[in-house]
Amino acid sequence: MKHSNIKAWFGLLYFVACAGTLLASLVGVAIGPSRLAWAGAGIASAPFIFLWMRAIQGGKSAPRGVWPALLRLVSISGLLLSATAVSRGSGTPAIAALAGLIAIGYVVFDLWYSRFGRPTNPQLRPGQKLPVVSARDMSGTEISTADLEGTPALLMFFRGNWCPFCTAQIRQLARRYRELNDRGVRLVFVSPQPADFTRRVADSLDVAIEFWVDSDCSAARGLGLLQQDGVPVGLRGRYGRDTVLPTAILLDADGRVIYCDETDNYRVRPRPEVFLEVFRSHGI
Repeated sequence: MKHSNIKAWFGLLYFVACAGTLLASLVGVAIGPSRLAWAGAGIASAPFIFLWMRAIQGGKSAPRGVWPALLRLVSISGLLLSATAVSRGSGTPAIAALAGLIAIGYVVFDLWYSRFGRPTNPQLRPGQKLPVVSARDMSGTEISTADLEGTPALLMFFRGNWCPFCTAQIRQLARRYRELNDRGVRLVFVSPQPADFTRRVADSLDVAIEFWVDSDCSAARGLGLLQQDGVPVGLRGRYGRDTVLPTAILLDADGRVIYCDETDNYRVRPRPEVFLEVFRSHGI
């Protein structure tokens, strides 16, 4: 099995495991004789559920600074609590084993699954002219990056509606749309997902952001942003197998790259303030 497919399966299975463990722990704490052991298992699963709910409901990217290490510590603490309870006769070894799998899984999720391991893209270095690639706008008309010349632009490739951190980043930028628009910046979001799914995102925003559809991933491939087999198992029937590496490219009016964020962690995205400061520093 390819490395990318292993990741795709891990994402689905770990989500199901965490959700199931959290639900079981709530029941176990409420009515079972192994309350402390189940509480530990629930705590072990909480960091992943917290990140997922934070992105889905709050439209926020992953917390930074000391938070990643703190969340790993919380998950491991849940394992220790569960194991201690079992060693004292409160709970079965199976509960501690479950907490252990969840805690180890969180470390794997944080340090391996969340990272792309992508190299720096030589096509997207500041000062470089952005290569011309094509996609289609929401009306189905072919459009290319050459059409962006004449105005500064923020060109962002996002994975799809299925990625809560992509949709969180889109919402954050939509909230700062007027500040970017006042600077003459053109906002363009590109995704390989079906046009109907992209239209749902576009319709949910009360701002004139452009959405392009790169259905065959030709634009992503042309810019070195293709992630083969990047769509999690369980979602491929609707979104296909391949997606993009989340990337934000800032362009000046001549179509030259002035900044590029090639995040190596799909949960970590620049805040809109970073983009605004880049445009300011280039007199835009």
